[in-house]
Amino acid sequence: AVTMVEKSSLACAALHANKTLLNATAANIVQQDALQFLAQNSQQYQLIFLDPPYNKAWLAQVLPQLAACLPADGRLYVEAEFALDEAQQGDSQPFLAGWQVLKQSKAGNVFYHLLKLAKIELRISGCLPNQSFNTLTFGEFKTLSGTPNITKLA
Repeated sequence: AVTMVEKSSLACAALHANKTLLNATAANIVQQDALQFLAQNSQQYQLIFLDPPYNKAWLAQVLPQLAACLPADGRLYVEAEFALDEAQQGDSQPFLAGWQVLKQSKAGNVFYHLLKLAKIELRISGCLPNQSFNTLTFGEFKTLSGTPNITKLA
């Protein structure tokens, strides 16, 4: 099954026409803002294609929400007006925190990338043996009274 989310009514009408033409009965077309869709979505997808509007800081808004939509072995295909660079996570591209760029290239003025969730290994002192978690942390660890010490290893 395929779910397509499109805000534009004209583009959505074209998607519906193509769905009918191709008899694509497994395609689900949703006319909605992507951020609103993600806020209410509880489904996970093995593969997500993301082609956001350029020059509107969409990646910073949508990547954190997409993390919840991918299983640990899922993949995210992203198009952008610039190359995504993991080395820039703390500087000009902090929205890449928690993501690993597997492949990238450029066609014309479009940069395209294949991403997956980064594997973050955590050691929780005094509670659990060393375990690996596929997780994302946006923001800072907060220390509460009685909370074990959490150290990022990788």
